[in-house]
Amino acid sequence: MTSGAPSAIVSFWARHAEGTGDFAGRDEWLFDNQWKQLRFRFRATQPEQRSLVYVSLLPNQIPRQTTVVVDDFLLTEVPGGRGIESRTSNLIKDGGFDSGDDGKPMPPWYFANMGGDKIAGKVFAQGKERFFRIAMNDKTSNLESAQLWQHVSLQEGVAYEVSCRMRWENRGDRKEGAIVNFGFYHEASNTWYGPIDQVLKPVDDWETYHFTHIAPHDGPWKLYVQLNGWGNFGRGLTVSFDEFACRRVAQVK
Repeated sequence: MTSGAPSAIVSFWARHAEGTGDFAGRDEWLFDNQWKQLRFRFRATQPEQRSLVYVSLLPNQIPRQTTVVVDDFLLTEVPGGRGIESRTSNLIKDGGFDSGDDGKPMPPWYFANMGGDKIAGKVFAQGKERFFRIAMNDKTSNLESAQLWQHVSLQEGVAYEVSCRMRWENRGDRKEGAIVNFGFYHEASNTWYGPIDQVLKPVDDWETYHFTHIAPHDGPWKLYVQLNGWGNFGRGLTVSFDEFACRRVAQVK
């Protein structure tokens, strides 16, 4: 159920590197019993290894008895462009949050709550270092999340190395695993790419997380990090972010 209406969440994804690597795909809400075609395009980041393609049924935030029928699986090789990326510098603007001094992210960075308004996000200064921190309280609803993002233009067929530093600020209060959403979102096709649910390493210092992305489409992409109540099991989570980068790497054959 969502907003009182019968619904189901179908998860349709590909996972690279023999089902152990990064993802491409989407979670789709269904609200009726009509057939609906789901499709997305991806580029294998480890083309010498197989990608696992799968459909799963999520518990819809609040578990309900649900039956979903799936049919007509098709995986087709589509001739794609191999764009020329002449930019060699970091494509992320102000990746270290050096602009502004009032705690708010400055464009092209943006921050917003979704499903509520209680997850805090602001720019912090610590000595000469500046970074962005997102703080989520205990018992945050499964339907609440908050996202920091920036749009960047990518070229189809070009491989990009994407990275940022994260620091788990309240690890001493929480020994269990914690999850940060991290990746690219392609709005035109409603598809996510990257680690998606990035499990934080159990360390107190800064840790660099990274992934390779081969764009299956030209144009704007949203690079984002996001904290969710769902997946963190009602436990508070505070994470700082710094040094976002996206750079061209050698072409993957």
